[in-house]
Amino acid sequence: MDSLGKRLRSERLKLGLSQTEFGEKLGITKRSQMLYEGGQRLPRADYLVGIAEMGIDVLFVLTGRGTKDNQDAVAGTQDCATVPLYDIEAAAGDGALFDNETIISHLPFDPAWLSEQAASVSQLVALTVVGDSMADTLNSGDIVLVDRSKTRPDGVFLVRVGDALRIKRVQQMAGGALSLVSDNNRYQPELVPPERLGEVEVLGQVLGSLGRVI
Repeated sequence: MDSLGKRLRSERLKLGLSQTEFGEKLGITKRSQMLYEGGQRLPRADYLVGIAEMGIDVLFVLTGRGTKDNQDAVAGTQDCATVPLYDIEAAAGDGALFDNETIISHLPFDPAWLSEQAASVSQLVALTVVGDSMADTLNSGDIVLVDRSKTRPDGVFLVRVGDALRIKRVQQMAGGALSLVSDNNRYQPELVPPERLGEVEVLGQVLGSLGRVI
């Protein structure tokens, strides 16, 4: 059963906000937000008032049972395809490690749109971006949709380099090397030679972010 902290994190991610950004809107620190989401501290009444003013269903966060309006909205997603949102952060900068693959929510998508993308619904996952190497295409806190069935390099992909997850533009080069390119020109392109390809795994193609097609 989902905890209050997990439900709170899920609602924050739906707004596309980092813990720092969310906390600033509520007058608390990132650490306090982390404690709330980690179940180590219960939010105060003024905090709950604040998230309600942001449009978050406080009853759902506290009990897991939404208001009638929220329940109607959930019922309206029955004809949608749902994609699991994993508790994994993919670095669009220098890389970030992940410790587990806990599903924290399920996001609804229009099946017609997924069909237009030729997406393999059973292979779709969603996760959160950290870092700035793909700015402004992808920004820290964005939620991205990844199709794990698409791994042929030519576009924006989720890749694993060693123990780090990254999002990069990936191309297969002559001779078998892989080119990993950032959209932020502050980051230099990386060239992975054939002898190091075992260190890199292309996990899936990024299809979109927060409703934005890449």
